[in-house]
Amino acid sequence: MIKKIINWLLSNFLKKQAKVQRVIQAHNISTAKSVGLIYSSNDQEAVKEVTEFAQRLKLHNINVDTLGYANDRKSEGSIGYSVFNNKSLNFFNKPQSSVVSSFLAKKYDILVYVCTSPIVPLQYIVAESCAQFKIGPYISEYTDCFDFMIQIENGTSIKTFVSKIEFYIHNLTKNAA
Repeated sequence: MIKKIINWLLSNFLKKQAKVQRVIQAHNISTAKSVGLIYSSNDQEAVKEVTEFAQRLKLHNINVDTLGYANDRKSEGSIGYSVFNNKSLNFFNKPQSSVVSSFLAKKYDILVYVCTSPIVPLQYIVAESCAQFKIGPYISEYTDCFDFMIQIENGTSIKTFVSKIEFYIHNLTKNAA
């Protein structure tokens, strides 16, 4: 019962936050100057793919920041990689840390949710971000949070998902972006 109430509150919060005042503008690899990548740092495949994806974006002279969420109470970031953990979450699983605040203070051209399933603390970040173009997987409960959603099958690997993201940011036409 409590979980249902929390999920309902979360859903309403995310819908309100998704309407945060921001400039919505599609970007592609040519128009983006800054990209924020958020991911689950507990998933080693995701860590590897995000690191490699960030490097490929930097080859296009794009400033890239990453923010990982560790679903534990011990993990911390390392040099160049920001991570927050469960110690940073309030009762509603909303992240409240200086690392998250610093990430949200930046106005990215593109924010990419590099996960294939909903992760509540990361969904808060998507909802609160002022990024101009928010990209993520199609998740029916969170259609208000993203500007561009990519349909994926259950069990899709992070590597496959990142490949699809790259395909679309490389192929969005300048008229759309």
